[in-house]
Amino acid sequence: MTSPRTDWTHARAVAAASAVTGVILLSAFAVSFFGGTPAPPVPTPVPTSPVPEPTPIAGNRPPSGPMPHSVKGREGRELRGAVTAVDPEGHRLTYAVESGLPPGARLARDGSLSGVPTRTGHYLSIVQVCDERSACTSGQVGFTIRSRR
Repeated sequence: MTSPRTDWTHARAVAAASAVTGVILLSAFAVSFFGGTPAPPVPTPVPTSPVPEPTPIAGNRPPSGPMPHSVKGREGRELRGAVTAVDPEGHRLTYAVESGLPPGARLARDGSLSGVPTRTGHYLSIVQVCDERSACTSGQVGFTIRSRR
């Protein structure tokens, strides 16, 4: 027969392992059966969920776009133009780059393009367009930046 101290240590280990699944009764059983000091409470993991994005207002459809799907520019020269989209309800739109803008180029919240591209190449950008009631869509805009000549 094992000593109560050894059994108690084993019971605490089992109780700690079982606490994750919600079985905490073993700890109370071990204290009442073997006597002694109860084990300190085992922290139970609290499930977390990601913070949801703003929910669009019912009946509000996302914008269509962004357009154009391709933009051309020259290295070292001011980039001009705009990315546009259309909102089915006519709401005001804001634009944001999710990824991939050419180095030196900028996209303003109103969709206007500016900046001076610093490298030649082909770039694929992801642009997000949202209306003022939180309906959003994303699309690809390709950039071709040619040499200075």
